[in-house]
Amino acid sequence: MKSAAIFLLAAALPATARPATIVVTITGTTGEIKVGEGPIFGHSSYQKIAPGDPFVLTYTFDDEKGKQAISGTSGDTITQSEIENTALSSPGTNAVLQIGSAIWEFGASTRSQVTLKTSATDKSEQFVFTTQAGSNRVSSQIVPAEGGYWPKSGDWRSSFTATSLQGSTASFSADNDRVSASGSLSPSAITVTGVDLDGQWLRDATTAGGPGQRNWERRWQLVHASPRGGYIVEEVTRTILGTKGDGSPITPSAIKYWQAWQVPAGSNAPGDALDSFANPAPAGSTGEDSVSAVARFYEGLTLPSVFAAGNSPYAGDRLSSTTDPKLSTSSATLPVVAGATLHF
Repeated sequence: MKSAAIFLLAAALPATARPATIVVTITGTTGEIKVGEGPIFGHSSYQKIAPGDPFVLTYTFDDEKGKQAISGTSGDTITQSEIENTALSSPGTNAVLQIGSAIWEFGASTRSQVTLKTSATDKSEQFVFTTQAGSNRVSSQIVPAEGGYWPKSGDWRSSFTATSLQGSTASFSADNDRVSASGSLSPSAITVTGVDLDGQWLRDATTAGGPGQRNWERRWQLVHASPRGGYIVEEVTRTILGTKGDGSPITPSAIKYWQAWQVPAGSNAPGDALDSFANPAPAGSTGEDSVSAVARFYEGLTLPSVFAAGNSPYAGDRLSSTTDPKLSTSSATLPVVAGATLHF
């Protein structure tokens, strides 16, 4: 069997799970603001607002939209991760800027990105948020002051507070085609309320074959022992196009299933930690099998009753489901994604 495959660090995420909501609150004082058409932020048209007013900027992100990536690690620690929009969805669900008592709601984004860096030599968090009206946007570049607190884990969803941010910057353009204003902001504190996993993340290692090969086999492992235990759950989508030996089409041509591995409390791996993608085609068939798989570890998960051994023949003896379990990602690691096209 010939194969062509890709292994993806970035996850283009399905929209079936119950997402974790990540809320970022940045406070500080305004720089100079220019008003176009008013009234806006309590000021009439064509004024300059002097710096120094207090502001609160709140971003809200949905971790089941867009795509995510772990792009930097050091030992057992993530040092950089990000989420960004795809053509189909954008993770930024809202941004709200309050200056004094006046509030501007930007609405849902069409382009958004969060990048968190936590290495010893590069510490920052960047936020990009743009709505369908490209002139309605707000962005922030947050850096800790020298000696100031910064999180160790580079999981962009991790909760933390930092209150020494000299050198941080932000800017906005508020515009709804009726009123408008733009200006700069000087952040002094940031609070992220999100997922609290104490730096936990899931990784895999190839133990046989390679991506797309018939005998490709991977082994799951957590970087830290799980305090409460839980399950690794992988959503697998397979599209099979081809014909059987007698010339009839292979059916079903599209398959989706979920498979699970239990991780006991105090352990960093399942008892049977192997994952593989067996060729489902009948002997003598020709065609291709496109596989896309997204896996996370869910801390403390009680596996839903829709899972049982043998529910999906493509999962073998593993616990599996052909019904979407709609799991919440509020206690789940960043996703691990694999993709392959198998030719048979």
